[in-house]
Amino acid sequence: MSNLIPNFRGTIFREEPLAPYTTWRIGGPAEFLLEPRDTVDLLRACTFAAERGIPLQVLGNGSNVLIDDDGLEGFVVRLRWGSANCCIVDGVMHATAGMMLPALAGRAAHAGYAGLEFLCAVPGTLGGAIAGNAGRGKAHGIAMQHVLQSVEVWDPLLRVVRTATVPELGFSFRRSRVPEHGWIVLSAEIRLPERDEPTAIFARHRQVIAGRQGKFPQHCATAGSVFRLAPEHVDEERTAGWFIERAGLKGIRIGDVVVSPVHANWIINEGHASAADVRSLMALIIDTVYREFGVRLMPEVKVLAGSRQLVAA
Repeated sequence: MSNLIPNFRGTIFREEPLAPYTTWRIGGPAEFLLEPRDTVDLLRACTFAAERGIPLQVLGNGSNVLIDDDGLEGFVVRLRWGSANCCIVDGVMHATAGMMLPALAGRAAHAGYAGLEFLCAVPGTLGGAIAGNAGRGKAHGIAMQHVLQSVEVWDPLLRVVRTATVPELGFSFRRSRVPEHGWIVLSAEIRLPERDEPTAIFARHRQVIAGRQGKFPQHCATAGSVFRLAPEHVDEERTAGWFIERAGLKGIRIGDVVVSPVHANWIINEGHASAADVRSLMALIIDTVYREFGVRLMPEVKVLAGSRQLVAA
């Protein structure tokens, strides 16, 4: 179906189930699933959709998203082209949005640049990391906003490619203005000011990975952290998981979805869970924590239905 979009060289699938493309293994079909070959292909799809009013969603590694059981209308664009779209010149890395974060950190380490260790175990893409300002916990104080130099985006309102500065992106904890503007991240420039021996950098990578293995569930269908604290309740000591655990919600389930007994802010699909089950469990957690502590939880995952983003990341 690649002839649907003139000169599109990638692959287009009709009514493609999206569950296999998400780490939660949940989600109905995409009306059209597009896999662009490169940034030029991506822009062809964006322009085609904008000119015809076709809804367009971007799906990276599917690691921070809950897709509705009825699927998504219009175009779902899956960004997964490879590490060849990455180069480092004079301490600045230029990488495309589909670059996986562990590969990004690895390329920097091989070149003797430190500073991206916080990304080495995050199972997402660069585009998603920018949109959600991925990083370590608030107390550690490092996130995408601290390493970015600039970001190239497609602006669907103006139908142009433009360069957004870090202040324009409006970063805050686990947030940016990218989703609210409907911008699509194409590529980014990342500052790499720290030099070190590759062996020392990769040793730190292994420490980060080992730390995550001891703290988070492994080898299961999950989207990672599900909630964050509302801005008025952000606490340097207590996290969303802290409140969920102390509300006695570890291990609680609805259908095939269960709050992880390892980390209370992770929800696991243990079989054939539906998006409706996950949303019901999320609502139960939000209500219980607010009733017990007066603390408001907000979804950290994106919940997508139809052509609408129901809950911002």
